[in-house]
Amino acid sequence: MNYNGQELLLKLFYFIFFTTFASFLPFLPLYLREIGLESGKIGVIMGIGPLVMLLAQPVWGMVSDYLQKRILVLRLTLLASSLATLLFPVTTEFTLIVLITVLYTFFQTPITPLADSIVLTHHEAAGGSFGKVRLWGSLGFALAVVVMGLWLQTTELKNMFTAVASLYLASFLVTLGLREHKKAGRQKLTGQVKDILTNKRFLLFLAYSCLVQLTFAAYNTFFGLLFTSLGGTTYTLGLAWFIAAISEIPVFLYSRTLLLRFGSRKLLVFAGLIFSLRWFFFSLVQSPVQIIFFQVLQSLSFGVFYFSAVNYVNHIVPSQLRSTGQSLFAALGFGLGATLGNFLGGMMVDQVGLSAMFMASGFLCLAAVVGFVATRKVE
Repeated sequence: MNYNGQELLLKLFYFIFFTTFASFLPFLPLYLREIGLESGKIGVIMGIGPLVMLLAQPVWGMVSDYLQKRILVLRLTLLASSLATLLFPVTTEFTLIVLITVLYTFFQTPITPLADSIVLTHHEAAGGSFGKVRLWGSLGFALAVVVMGLWLQTTELKNMFTAVASLYLASFLVTLGLREHKKAGRQKLTGQVKDILTNKRFLLFLAYSCLVQLTFAAYNTFFGLLFTSLGGTTYTLGLAWFIAAISEIPVFLYSRTLLLRFGSRKLLVFAGLIFSLRWFFFSLVQSPVQIIFFQVLQSLSFGVFYFSAVNYVNHIVPSQLRSTGQSLFAALGFGLGATLGNFLGGMMVDQVGLSAMFMASGFLCLAAVVGFVATRKVE
């Protein structure tokens, strides 16, 4: 298949794959609350996944770089994720749900960094834009979260797991048309991975990413509880997530222009400031309508942060280790950061409430930005 054909399949993959997030992430805390778990236990379950990510991501990244078979590894993880998803509604026992979450996350976490690495490699020769592929993920998320919100008003929440498993399977089918880019044979990675882990620029970026993603993870887990506590329904919750996702599309569309004009580091700082502003807003809202209005800041916070971070990592690690680099970014940011965000967020919600938790997130994110700016001279 030619370049345009592969490009089309990658866009289709992102579109379908991100519908799994839309059908799972916003509604899982509501399902866990429905089966009788309190906020602390919900935080533990939502935090266990990122903890597994922290441990599993680097392993998956190094395996795919060593084998130089990223698409094969991607297919394996998609199939396993589909099967693991079907285990969630089998039990309401807290301990068993934790174990199922560990299994599910072990296979699910490498999918996004693997896909990002495949797209970046695909565009390396032709000079394409990562953002123009990634925006299809935002579009898929936006459409699916509304559809899922409407559907879950008419059926049991546990039925979402069957839908998610089916979407993973559909994503797998799309990858059957993708081809591996020819690379050198299996790589000797030990010394080169050590170079990454001693790269001061990379380590400072990982620390910043971890703190920012800590606050974003707390939002992902407890946003639905905040929204419904103010009177929102599953449909309007879906609408709120839709607005957040659809707002990302313009920034992904013009990501290459923004990167060329401002550079990834300045954009990372800007996104961190918007994250902080967003959490301060959420600590003060009084109605679902206000929350929906502030959801447009998703584009300037997560959207800008994500494509800038992927680009930053892609430029400071060796080309043959990009899966490893992206996996370490995902592990420390979305893994360690999300683990801390869910655990600490759950504790704060139980002790001082949702508004105070978002206020604390705003201050932490602001402190992370100041620290990242201050390390510019250190680099």
